[in-house]
Amino acid sequence: MKFLFRIAVLSLIVFFAYRLSKVHTNGPQVDPEMESYIAEWKADMTNAGIDWVEPYKRIKRIYFYNNSDDRLGYSTYNTNEVWVSSSLLRRDPYLLRASLYHEMGHFVFQLDHSSGIMSDKSLCDNDPLYYEKNWQSILKDYLEKCKASKANIL
Repeated sequence: MKFLFRIAVLSLIVFFAYRLSKVHTNGPQVDPEMESYIAEWKADMTNAGIDWVEPYKRIKRIYFYNNSDDRLGYSTYNTNEVWVSSSLLRRDPYLLRASLYHEMGHFVFQLDHSSGIMSDKSLCDNDPLYYEKNWQSILKDYLEKCKASKANIL
């Protein structure tokens, strides 16, 4: 019986050590070219009264990635990383911003592809200035989704 108890205690210690290793107390390593966009995202979250700090600390790295497919960004809990395609550096800065906010919505607030900035089809190719022209309304919709997310309630 003592053996099973020790195994259970050891399992709990390992589990909590693993969970603690996933939290980066100083926050993620951020690509220097992305720092201004992350600062803007943080300011938008703070100004909207959204609790973003703790889930943000779970991210290990936010960076530009030279991907070979057509994805504009990606976030994964496996490695605790968020990346945005480096191809966006040569395109509209509002599309870059929207792609970053989209991925941060997935990772920090567990948002899915419902509508607005979180919709796959909203990252449109039809109007190259779509995000610049509509940023304020898109941002408002995004912030409402972040506020209402399960991750923000917990």
